[in-house]
Amino acid sequence: MSMESTDEPSKWVCRLESYFDDGPFCGTGFVANIPETKKLCIFTAAHNIIRKGAGDLKKIRVTFPNKLVIDDVKPEECFASHIYKQNPTIDSTNANAVWDFGLISIDRAKHTIAQDMGPGGCAFNVWRTKQDLLANQVTVHGYREGKPGQTKGTSSLDRVDSHALYYYIDTIGGVSGGPIFSLDDDGNYVAVGIQYNNPPMPLLRKLKLTPSNSNYHSQGTRLTLRVMFEVLTWLDDYPLQRALQVRPPKTSPPKASPPKASPLYLQATKGTRPNIVARPSPAKIIFVVVDAPKSGPATGGRPHYSVLPASAMHYLSQSGLSFYMLALDESRLLVSFEKLATPGQKHVMSILGKKKTLALPNSKFPLTVFPSTRDSSCGCGCITQDQVVALKQGSGTSFLL
Repeated sequence: MSMESTDEPSKWVCRLESYFDDGPFCGTGFVANIPETKKLCIFTAAHNIIRKGAGDLKKIRVTFPNKLVIDDVKPEECFASHIYKQNPTIDSTNANAVWDFGLISIDRAKHTIAQDMGPGGCAFNVWRTKQDLLANQVTVHGYREGKPGQTKGTSSLDRVDSHALYYYIDTIGGVSGGPIFSLDDDGNYVAVGIQYNNPPMPLLRKLKLTPSNSNYHSQGTRLTLRVMFEVLTWLDDYPLQRALQVRPPKTSPPKASPPKASPLYLQATKGTRPNIVARPSPAKIIFVVVDAPKSGPATGGRPHYSVLPASAMHYLSQSGLSFYMLALDESRLLVSFEKLATPGQKHVMSILGKKKTLALPNSKFPLTVFPSTRDSSCGCGCITQDQVVALKQGSGTSFLL
């Protein structure tokens, strides 16, 4: 279906012209609303940024339906997944195909974008379950064969695995990098994947078949915690690693000031099974945004995060999906790390209010640092006084970010 609309969700989708040594190639991208960055974040397929046999990327030209054109996106503003760069491919049978995702990070300070021309950004979600994804139809938007008119196709998902989405939509060259949208319970378009592979349409036409009555699928990279984690490392202004200092309670100044206590920081212990504690030494933990509403003042809702230990940075160079994620168990009021590929309900945190309290969405049990301590020894024999971290009904502990 062809259209060129400046309404949602079409307004978030853009036509890409990637200029390589060997000439231009056309593709698609879409803007996602990533909180806490000032960059215009365009998701796309990695093969729109790295093209095997085409030489070096010179620039990308970006065109939106509202006629906004960003003509000179530089190679240093373009990123492709670490695994895909090792062996770029457009062959869907290649194991690297599922890592065919990238980002165009446009610095608004370098590219003048009038306020009334900004495309905004779509909602996204990286923790939808397989069952939830399969229960809903998806829509893929893009620019077929690089033509100016934006198109879309809709179908059910045939299959979902840990890395990819498979669907029966007649996509062809030029649509690569387009969004895979699913509707949420409120009818909003939410990005859940990135289109990267098309069925062999010339062969299907010869056989008088369509994707829906053959064994050929269109395919897309599934938006996952692993994908989002790597994307955030490319944004130099996104606070991926954060120091959470326990905010000291406000007290009336005593006549004689007591010795000042060392500040406490939330941190993960080291080792194969990390725990969460508060210690009087600076440390950082990782905040990966796992969903966000579309941009705009009247959208409602807030972004949510999964919290990972700092050691998770090491695993980004590997193809595995599993990470230790902070889990809040309200039934037992416990806080721990669990190793999983996909966040569940108890791994998705809200950052609440000006005091930066951490809690599950809509929870009455925020994360709390208790004044009691326990001795903990490290590998070299040092004894540390760890503050206990758990859940407690009430206002919870607030943090300085």
